[in-house]
Amino acid sequence: MVAISQEQAAFSYQRPSGSVWLWVAVMVALVVVLLAVAAPPLLPNEHAVQRHGADAALACSYVNLYGGPEHRWQCPDGNVVNAVPMQDGRWALVITIEGRTRTAFVTRRLRTVQKAIEGCWNPYRYTHP
Repeated sequence: MVAISQEQAAFSYQRPSGSVWLWVAVMVALVVVLLAVAAPPLLPNEHAVQRHGADAALACSYVNLYGGPEHRWQCPDGNVVNAVPMQDGRWALVITIEGRTRTAFVTRRLRTVQKAIEGCWNPYRYTHP
């Protein structure tokens, strides 16, 4: 038989209080949110800059600043259409595949945006201006 002292007998394990578990849960949730939100910024590719000039950079920066899930359409073939209305009535349109920009431009025509979104499901994909 092992003898224990009165100090050892008085000590008992205490579970962490509820506030510790709450703090841990909040920290885990914060890390998950930061990892989900921290997507790399969209940058214009060579095609977009050659074909659309400064509008390509403007479209990418506008989508990075104001774009969100409500402005994003995932196509079955892996393309993603990002269409964000701008304050001056134009649309910033950036199409990506696997995180890489395929094209980026700014347009005044809502029909161009609609065709890009409809093109997700159209095998005879719309070609942009």
